[in-house]
Amino acid sequence: MNLFEVLNHPSMLHAAVVHLPIALSLAGLLLIVACGIFEESLTLRRVTLVTFVLLVLTAQYAIISGENSRTQAPNDLSQRVWDLINEHESLARQVRNSALITLAFVAFTLAKHKEFRKAMLLIGGLGGFSTVLLVAITAHVGGNLVYDYGVGTALIHQQARGQEATPGAASTATPAVTGQPAGDPRPAQGTAEAPFDPFGQGGTPPVPMETLLPIRDIDPELAKTVDFKRDVWPIISEHCLECHESPDPDGGLDLTTVDNMLKSGDKAGPGVVPGDPDHSAIVQYIRGIVKPRMPHKEPPLDPDTLHTIRMWIFAGAKPSPGEAPPAGAVTPEQAAPSSGPVFNPFG
Repeated sequence: MNLFEVLNHPSMLHAAVVHLPIALSLAGLLLIVACGIFEESLTLRRVTLVTFVLLVLTAQYAIISGENSRTQAPNDLSQRVWDLINEHESLARQVRNSALITLAFVAFTLAKHKEFRKAMLLIGGLGGFSTVLLVAITAHVGGNLVYDYGVGTALIHQQARGQEATPGAASTATPAVTGQPAGDPRPAQGTAEAPFDPFGQGGTPPVPMETLLPIRDIDPELAKTVDFKRDVWPIISEHCLECHESPDPDGGLDLTTVDNMLKSGDKAGPGVVPGDPDHSAIVQYIRGIVKPRMPHKEPPLDPDTLHTIRMWIFAGAKPSPGEAPPAGAVTPEQAAPSSGPVFNPFG
């Protein structure tokens, strides 16, 4: 693989970038020690300052490249893998913050007052040591992701389902979709005649059913009373917009408007399929049918909150009264599980 290919491959680029903070953190700590030994050397203190500036910049770029690499991971990874990915990302941010704080103290070593310089060097040395320790922990978690689970390699795409489908890991039961749109001539989903198929492939999701956020029956009349601005938008704005807001939403899934919710993201199908809540990507992510479970880095939503979202989608995913209806919106009577695009993370 040549340099051009590396620069255009998110996982390979991240693998290359992360080695820079490792090297710079070690160099920075050694330079701080050297500054303590040769305390009169202004040049050495300046070199140390530049080293920590580069460390902060490369640590930030490692975070950005890691986020880009994360979007390439298949949706059907185990929750354990996603937890490690989130931990790795959190540790990387701690590395950057620790390096930034240390940089501030190193900058103070340029002062002329000798005793003040010594104090700043001592504190900077502690910061440099903490940064190296955080880098080591971050690298360890990253190594686990690569060598134990194949994250960032082609192997992860081949084994994603296999990691979940271990003996006893997946249940043969299927979750019932309740509140089927009125007028659908087919048997209600969740029955023996038409079991729920969230992926449109005649199979079951490779996750234990007991780990999914539960759903309950939808009352069609009650669903019509759910108002987007009053009931749904506060949930979206509180739990989703930090990551899924224009102009650069995570996974390409923009939840800032109803129209945007109807569009597919980079890896998922439509965030919302009007009239069909349980084939809407937003519901499947919230429930944990596909990973990572949303909202990101937060506890799962409570069943009542999920029910509100499902009722709104079931009733047609309409905007509030007085607003223009979303493009392509349909009523529950018009919609059926197969009437729109079905979210199928497995292709």
